[in-house]
Amino acid sequence: MALARAARDQFLLDKVLIIPTRIPPHKSDRMDLTPEIHRARMIELAIDNDPGLALSRLELNRPGPSYTIDTLRSLTEIFPQAELFLIVGEDAFRDIDSWREAAEIRSLVKFIVAERPGFTADTTETGSVLRLQTEALDIASSDIRSRIESGEALRSGMVPERVEQYIQKMKLYRKYGV
Repeated sequence: MALARAARDQFLLDKVLIIPTRIPPHKSDRMDLTPEIHRARMIELAIDNDPGLALSRLELNRPGPSYTIDTLRSLTEIFPQAELFLIVGEDAFRDIDSWREAAEIRSLVKFIVAERPGFTADTTETGSVLRLQTEALDIASSDIRSRIESGEALRSGMVPERVEQYIQKMKLYRKYGV
């Protein structure tokens, strides 16, 4: 959420859509994926009526794996006059050419690239790549899940308090019987 808010503010974006995937193509074989109802609810709690941020269920409502190109095509139909931006970390941007139909993705959006500790992406392209000026966040969802699973406390700021309470209440990311 910090990156979404920073991008909204720095680039004066009208709206930032937070779009959880139904089935991430790079994780389609994972049986431990948190059910989409919980992922959507955690986003709602994190957004907490913040103006300019919104949950989109576009990918949750579509069958099969969630490919960025399909989502962008849908968004261009829904918002035909909108200029689209894709907010990604340096780690994801570094691999963008391996994404399905990467050339078309590049033609449909401008990228807002956020610094990620330990990653350096070539963002020297002009026009289609904007650098997000914010403090690099050393927070990974895998670290959050791992800490909860092992019973460790979350560091301050890893997730909003309401999201942490929801995770505890719903017993998410815990091993069975813990």
